[in-house]
Amino acid sequence: MFYNASRKSKKNNAICAYFFAKILLYMEKDILSEVIAVEKEIHERLELERMKSRKWLEDVKKESEEEMEREEKNINESLNKSVENSKIDAEVKAEEIVKQADAKAVSLAKLNDETLGRIVGKQIARILPGLSHDS
Repeated sequence: MFYNASRKSKKNNAICAYFFAKILLYMEKDILSEVIAVEKEIHERLELERMKSRKWLEDVKKESEEEMEREEKNINESLNKSVENSKIDAEVKAEEIVKQADAKAVSLAKLNDETLGRIVGKQIARILPGLSHDS
């Protein structure tokens, strides 16, 4: 009887060990499945973050290009205004010079030949050395 009890005990132990091994196997499969699922989720999240990063970079690049285009347009407009203002200023100055020259010409036209000859003679004497101012 002792032998039978011992034999039954061994058989029960073997059955228990078998079921315990099965339980461990299922648990390991569940744990492995969970690990794989978590790893898959991590990869999916990483890919999502990569996509978000690429989108952000594209947006920043596009915004930067648009800002550069706006600044270039502003600079060109400013340059064109400066050129136009410079042209206007030059035209005004040229008109003033022409008016002054016309006034001087009118004033010189009123001079008699004798006075005009003395003025021209003095100027020539200044230009050509050796001529006297009394010519």
